Amino acid sequence: MLKKNFLLLADTSSICDRFNQFFTFVSVFPGLQKHDTYCASYWELRNRAKLESIFYKKFIPRIFHIISSQLEESLHIPCYLYRPLLVSLTSIYISRVISIAHAIKRLDRERIYVGRVNYQFHFNGLDNIRGIESDDFEFNQSLVHRISIILGVSKVVDIGVSDYNLIQKPKPQKNMLFRPSSQSKLHSFFIRLQHLFFNCLKKLPNRFARFTSLGLGGDDYWLTKHGFYFPFGIFNYQDKFSWSSDVRDPFLRKNLIPLFDKDIGNAVSKLIHECSSFQLSREECTRLGHEFSSYLSDCIPVRYLEGLQNNFKHALKQRKSVKSNLLIGSALLSDKGIFLMSATKYLGGKVFGVQHGGHYGYIDSHSTFAELEYSCYDYMITYGWDEFDSHLPITTAIPLPSPRLSSKILDFELNHMTTFIKERQVLFLPNFLRLYPPVGTCGQTRPEFNYEILDSQKKLIIELTSSQINVDLKPYSQSIALRLEHQYNHLRQTCRGRFNLIESSQKGLSSDLISQYNILLWDQIGTGTLDCFVQSIPAMVYWKKIYSRESVFAFDLLKDLEFEGVLHSSLDTLIQEIRIYLDSPVSWMNSPSRIQAITTFCHQYARTNKNWNKLWMNTLRQSPS
Repeated sequence: MLKKNFLLLADTSSICDRFNQFFTFVSVFPGLQKHDTYCASYWELRNRAKLESIFYKKFIPRIFHIISSQLEESLHIPCYLYRPLLVSLTSIYISRVISIAHAIKRLDRERIYVGRVNYQFHFNGLDNIRGIESDDFEFNQSLVHRISIILGVSKVVDIGVSDYNLIQKPKPQKNMLFRPSSQSKLHSFFIRLQHLFFNCLKKLPNRFARFTSLGLGGDDYWLTKHGFYFPFGIFNYQDKFSWSSDVRDPFLRKNLIPLFDKDIGNAVSKLIHECSSFQLSREECTRLGHEFSSYLSDCIPVRYLEGLQNNFKHALKQRKSVKSNLLIGSALLSDKGIFLMSATKYLGGKVFGVQHGGHYGYIDSHSTFAELEYSCYDYMITYGWDEFDSHLPITTAIPLPSPRLSSKILDFELNHMTTFIKERQVLFLPNFLRLYPPVGTCGQTRPEFNYEILDSQKKLIIELTSSQINVDLKPYSQSIALRLEHQYNHLRQTCRGRFNLIESSQKGLSSDLISQYNILLWDQIGTGTLDCFVQSIPAMVYWKKIYSRESVFAFDLLKDLEFEGVLHSSLDTLIQEIRIYLDSPVSWMNSPSRIQAITTFCHQYARTNKNWNKLWMNTLRQSPS
């Protein structure tokens, strides 16, 4: 019997079975099943973060100089406008090259075919790229095809749309993170009306503003309520941005390729060689370095090339139209934010980033935040911390309490979870899983770790239920629940009624939901965990440190949480501590040493203060302009 040929795919689960009779599927990325694919260790990824950061610092100005020299009109646009874009595109390319090269190296090259899909790398902005790199089959399969050809795979199989076996993405979910419970329909209506009112109030022009705000996420409601926006506050909300309606210029892009190649081709080849944990020949690295120039030319969005001059002029016009030369926001890395940040700096103003979630400060080598955010900010308002990884870009921290956390928004009483033992004892809240590598390296889930993460979750649930502890699991999103249906069905059968899946259409939690449980269990300290710590909600963390490690700055604080039974890396200690809690919930929650450990940690990474509004107002009024 003849051996089947190999078909290289980004994800084997996304392809219909009709190709099975001809090929053995080879997944370039691990997906959600165990595969013999490239799986970098945490320390390899951490080293890659250092190498990439050195590359960005040296070559992004040179790449931007090449681009600006080819534009007809001379306008001295700051090169840091291009940093988030080039960091994203480079990170995407390097991670795909390494995984694809590994897949090809371990196979008989004569029997390798690569799948080709009909996909064009035509993007309007970075907003169009962000997200698809870690979730979109067509985008990643196109890169698999493109890079495989460069590495010598000459046999191609066309894959049509009808050959995809993609799980349809559910509609976007409302973020209900710790929303207050609805005591009645009238009460619920009043809350929604209040949120709508303050959202409208925020958008009214404010001529007294010192800062232009691009939004502070969940904090905006509380900031508006305490007078930071209209009519006499220090913030003026910037909502609209009119983009130039330019079209792609194939001649301009073609001319850029040899210029890129001449200046950065060898540097990219060297970066690929240094980032690889296996041997690529010098010739292969050289070809991949040359291909990067073509890839970059194709992927630069229209807003950042053909429309660069007009869009930057519009950003300048908008910034000049207001008296404020200060820009503030918690998520400034949208296309609008990037252009307005650059215009602000061009005019001599300052940019203030604001923390918008957990995982900041106490996660080691979090290259995503460092490369894309800290590098763009003059100042960063944090929820207490002020130290950065020295090998990554840094900014100047301004520690302030969190408006949202300080407001303790959850309508919740501890006795809801401690009065008696219920059938629903533990609510487990795992982190997000990605199908393909995201931008950046450490500090976030990656497909290289998916199998280990899922195996850890399975062992956790089986061990808890075997110890007579009931567990419900709330997926991060319904799309993950659909992809992991097989694992969840297996757990239902194995755990014999002690495991249940929460089929919720909302993202986050509500007090109605969590009051049904004795304790919440997280797989990493994050935004939701900080909410629990601040609002004295019973919670533990089972942190296996599979894809993230603690920062040296937080080591002692996390050790204290571990000593107090809040943080665990062992199933034995976790199960023992849950039993101790279930035996006497009130005593566990009221332990002075445990309260002190949590309070000390929160002061550094989730700071709160009942007078937060005065602290914010005084600090921002005195901030440098």
